[in-house]
Amino acid sequence: MNQQLTTHFEDKLGWFPLKNWGLISIRGQDRISFLQSLVSNDITTLKQNSICKAALLEKNSKIIATFWISKGDNVLQLFIQKNYLNTTAEKLNYFIFSEDVQIKTEEKKLIYLQGAELPDLFRRWKLPNYEKNTFIQAGLNNSKIEIENIHCINLTANEGAIFVLSDDEKTVVEKLNHDINEIDKKSWEVLRVEAALTMMGIDFDESNMLLEVDSLDEMINTTKGCYPGQEIVARTLSRGGVQKKIFGLKHQDKALKTGDFLYFQGKKAAEIKSTVYSPSSQAYLSLAFLKKDFWVYGKQYRFEKIAGDFKSRLPVSVERLPFRLGKNLLSASQSYLEKGIDAYHKNHYEEAKELLNKALAIRPYFADAVEALSVTSEKMGNIEEAISLNKKFAKIDANAIMAHANLSRLYLSKGWIEKAEEEKNQATLLGYKTEKSIGESQAIKELTKQQEDQITQKTEMFQKVLSVDPQDEIANFGLGKIYYEQKKYQQSKDCLKIVIKSNKDYSAAYNIMGKTLIALNEKKEALSIFVQGIKVADKQGNLATKNSMEEQLLKIKNEKLLGN
Repeated sequence: MNQQLTTHFEDKLGWFPLKNWGLISIRGQDRISFLQSLVSNDITTLKQNSICKAALLEKNSKIIATFWISKGDNVLQLFIQKNYLNTTAEKLNYFIFSEDVQIKTEEKKLIYLQGAELPDLFRRWKLPNYEKNTFIQAGLNNSKIEIENIHCINLTANEGAIFVLSDDEKTVVEKLNHDINEIDKKSWEVLRVEAALTMMGIDFDESNMLLEVDSLDEMINTTKGCYPGQEIVARTLSRGGVQKKIFGLKHQDKALKTGDFLYFQGKKAAEIKSTVYSPSSQAYLSLAFLKKDFWVYGKQYRFEKIAGDFKSRLPVSVERLPFRLGKNLLSASQSYLEKGIDAYHKNHYEEAKELLNKALAIRPYFADAVEALSVTSEKMGNIEEAISLNKKFAKIDANAIMAHANLSRLYLSKGWIEKAEEEKNQATLLGYKTEKSIGESQAIKELTKQQEDQITQKTEMFQKVLSVDPQDEIANFGLGKIYYEQKKYQQSKDCLKIVIKSNKDYSAAYNIMGKTLIALNEKKEALSIFVQGIKVADKQGNLATKNSMEEQLLKIKNEKLLGN
């Protein structure tokens, strides 16, 4: 590979013909509600002339296609790999019943321009100002080339845009090559992998779940309504997520190729999909499906590579994606963060959210922006979104005390006392481990007091209800759970007994009652309660409660076998 040419395109302008990509246009009065019901991202919140990435899934959550959606005047345009263009259009047409929707595949010439100097080019060509994830339509003819519209999407680590052309390709090539170099295919592949542009048919296929391939967490909105595959996506997330996902690996093995497996202590750890040599990193970079046990950013493993009877050890570091980001984009993301925080302090929460989302569109794993957005979402009353963002914050920064402190507080506001306690303990443990600032230690103390106050309020509320109706199921369960958390086991047992007697299908009550009986050393009774509760939870499909009781039941049986 011409390393000098590849390095040149890290910053300088270059263009590449997108012969393997195409467009689908969706028009009609019902186009937005129609597509909203089918794709994985939320396009109802997408502003005019904006762009997001999404996927179309089968009911089993397997991927039909991934694409970018541009929201224009009276049209939605899907930028999609050409191999999946017709299949996707046919699938979309299949879902049209009485809606006013027209779907058309577009035979257009597409080129991609990229480089740190692209915003200057837009100014020289008298185009609107460049901004990532914007859709520029109509009236773009200039002395250089005739343009139908522009999709400002980063397919590489620099500023980039897809130009939909009116000129024929030969004319465009002649005009562009006067002052902009064409990017050769090998250099393009390096730029693609550095930017973590995963390709269907290369890095993943129809057998994969979207959660396994959404390496930048940009295609799924967890709070939108139903779409094909949504139920399985939600269920998988509630059970701890997928067991493998596309990650970045950095190493020095030039022989590592697509389809190779890496092992750790005899077990498969990774499957290589795309590998390039990156001059800027001075290393080989691979996009690979990595097993969950190894999702530790920055950690180096000595994986085993097996070729026939030959086994070698390969030092590999797990990298955050994208591998590289241009200096202008880094600067832009920081600027959006600072403006977003400023808007938040002025109580302009909608503006703050928009700016922080722009920072994250550039850097999906920008910890400061994720934290700021979580606080903004909470202030706007979107607790579910705040919880989701704090989970992401904790995943990005393993030592983020405030992520766990925030989660504890948010869980408590939802009445999830057990989860709140777990997160508070995690925050406290990290405080001891990392010796964070006094401010964060103070935050944990304030959190503890806040939790205690809320528990006191809930206790008083439940007791007030029971003074009117001593048999109330919800109040007895709530109070019984609080007593269990406070280690007042006999009082907990008395409350939960009433619940189970009144409602024999209350699976959560069996779970807490069983744990309470274990704490009271009444294991025979606990065993009986768990057996009954497992049947109830199974019948109702409450898998988490069922799993919890099965674990406790197994412990009791094992202790019995050991004579404890």
